[in-house]
Amino acid sequence: MMTFISMFSHEAMNDTNTARLGERADHPSNFGHIILISLLAGAAFAFVITAVVGFLF
Repeated sequence: MMTFISMFSHEAMNDTNTARLGERADHPSNFGHIILISLLAGAAFAFVITAVVGFLF
């Protein structure tokens, strides 16, 4: 779940930067890189949420 949220936010940030910077925006479409970063970010988010919930309960 957190990986999908990470992928969605990554795409939203790319769209925002491209819209703002226009032709000056440099966002290569490296699908493998996007998947790897999204998986790592999703794992980090899940770890933080699990730690916070485990600490509270």
